[in-house]
Amino acid sequence: TTPLVPDAEIIHSHLAESLSPGCLIGVSAAGVIGTHQEIEAGPALSLVAAKLPGVEVSPFLLPASTDGDELDDPGDFDRHAPGLRGAEILLLLSDPFTLDAQRLLQAINHHEPGLRVAGGMASAGTFIAGPGMCYEYGYSWVLINVTHTILSQMLLAAVGIMVGLVARRVNVVTYLDIYGARSQSKAVVLVMATLVALLLIPYMSTQLVGAARVIVQMTGMGYFASLALGSGVVVVYCVLGGMRGTSVATLLQGVVITVGTVLLFAGTYKAAGGFGGSTEAIAALDPRFLSPTMSGEFTWPFIFSVACLSGYFAAGSPHGMLGALTYKNTTALKRGIWLGAILVFIWTMLLCVAGTMGRALIPNLE
Repeated sequence: TTPLVPDAEIIHSHLAESLSPGCLIGVSAAGVIGTHQEIEAGPALSLVAAKLPGVEVSPFLLPASTDGDELDDPGDFDRHAPGLRGAEILLLLSDPFTLDAQRLLQAINHHEPGLRVAGGMASAGTFIAGPGMCYEYGYSWVLINVTHTILSQMLLAAVGIMVGLVARRVNVVTYLDIYGARSQSKAVVLVMATLVALLLIPYMSTQLVGAARVIVQMTGMGYFASLALGSGVVVVYCVLGGMRGTSVATLLQGVVITVGTVLLFAGTYKAAGGFGGSTEAIAALDPRFLSPTMSGEFTWPFIFSVACLSGYFAAGSPHGMLGALTYKNTTALKRGIWLGAILVFIWTMLLCVAGTMGRALIPNLE
């Protein structure tokens, strides 16, 4: 785990001396899983050892700087992945933030069709949503985030007003109520409710896990206790408070987010020497971080597609259109669109720019 990363060389020496392995590889991770427990918030080491008579193990390291075109060329592929030709199985441990795993798997399937691939994610650095992506990809991801924020507000303006009118006309407050009123079928509502619950589980899981990690860092509580606390708070104010309780919680969260965002950006801006100092430092590291497309790594169709995915397509998510279903009239909805557009733009812009400027302070965050 992260706390043991500085001692990697010492760990390597002890293992090499004790086991004398023919092949020894290691990765850092946010957490490790042992036989009886999982550890995420402290120092931990998980070791797997095997004696494999007649088996040849060929390790290789694929740098994050490897260009995708190099993987397509047979000669370059063999140079980057020696020993892979004719292999029976590949154990792949990839960093999700620096390695294009999909491109690599496509190259493996092209050069070695039928090769079995097993593995997982490996990284000691935990990035939090937009600011983390902006730290990793520079101002190009700031552009993507701000664009999809604008598209979200356009969506509410164009579609939200119509949804709100229909909701008040048939006296409903949820998407499922609209389907029920339209179809007059309990079976349709049941099917839709099941699909919504199943498809939102991954989304909600990431939110609750993120909340748990914040509680762990702020209080020092255990991960599972923090997860239970965060989930419990959400359940209590949703069940007991209903729509009004959720609205009040959202309002309070908005105030906290606004104040915290301004303070975080101001601190980062001052520490990085303003836009001038941070720009010079980032340019010295890699000028691509200053490019709106990261020097062509992100094409304009890709940027537009991501913006649409998080913008226009939010109409398909119940929580995305909840606001349009609960406003008392169209005037209130329009006022909410304007206020929401301004506040969300401020949150997104300041947090994402702070994430990019953070690279000037800590060039190689692990």
